[in-house]
Amino acid sequence: MDTGFLHKAAETLRGWVGGRTEAGVEVPVRMRGGEEDEPAGGAAVEPLYPDQAESIAHLLDQRLESMARGEVYAFEGEAPTELGNALNLDAGLLLISLDETLGSDDSGLHQLREVMEHWGELRGEALPEQELEDFLQMAEEYRQAWREYPEAEPFPFIVAIGATDAYMLAEEDSPDPQEVARVAAAMMEDAARFYGEVTRILGAR
Repeated sequence: MDTGFLHKAAETLRGWVGGRTEAGVEVPVRMRGGEEDEPAGGAAVEPLYPDQAESIAHLLDQRLESMARGEVYAFEGEAPTELGNALNLDAGLLLISLDETLGSDDSGLHQLREVMEHWGELRGEALPEQELEDFLQMAEEYRQAWREYPEAEPFPFIVAIGATDAYMLAEEDSPDPQEVARVAAAMMEDAARFYGEVTRILGAR
């Protein structure tokens, strides 16, 4: 599928939102270099502190419940069509935040797995291994999209991807960039707040 509509939607969304959401939340920007600028290897990244992993797992759990109630990532009062895809967006934002805050690189997937193990404990049932692997792969695809975006402001593009998946907007051959931008604009505040909260938790080291 041609993803040009996502770039058009992101450009529209950036023009609407600018650097801050309506409530004044700062829209994250990419601080690390793009994929081609990253050196190979690097220092090992320490595991998350247990309280950090637990705090993020609790936050994800609360957000999933709020998504189901139409309180997070809602569009025109409706909950996301696919809650699992909306949660994938959060996982992607979490992996991106790990990358930006801790320079996690490949270690980020191990750190995200830690969080999901805590989340399974909270819910009383761990994700089956294949579902967990699929979840981690989706998060990695968000991180790659963040790194490969040609400008330093990929956040609207990331949210446009999340909006497309959460509301199944790519069911047609040619999704309308304006529609994608409208849905993404409704999700922008929640996404930026989540990214900021995760970054705050990760910064307490």
